[in-house]
Amino acid sequence: MNTPDHDALVRAIEDARRILQEHIELSLEATRTVDQLLAILDRADVLFALGRVKRHRVTPLLDARKARSASLPHLPAPTLATTLDGHTSSEHPEPLG
Repeated sequence: MNTPDHDALVRAIEDARRILQEHIELSLEATRTVDQLLAILDRADVLFALGRVKRHRVTPLLDARKARSASLPHLPAPTLATTLDGHTSSEHPEPLG
C-alpha cells in the first residue's frame, strides 16, 4: 500500500529523472538543471516525507549550500557581483584591494 510519503518520494524521483533525461537529450546548461533538481528535491512535501522515512529531520539542500558557502574563505558573491556590475566581457574591473 502506498502512503502519502511514498507517493511524494516517488514523484520527486520521477521528476528528477525527467529533468536529468532532458539535460542529457537536450544538452542543457548544468546550472539550470541543478536549479530544477533543487526545486524538486527541496519541496516541503519531499523533505517531510524523507524525514519521516529516515526518522529524523532532513535539511534542505539550499540550507546546506549556504552553510558550506559561509564556511569557505572566498570573496562574498554580492561584493563580486557589485564589482563586476556594468563591465562587459572586454573590460576588466579594478582589482579589489
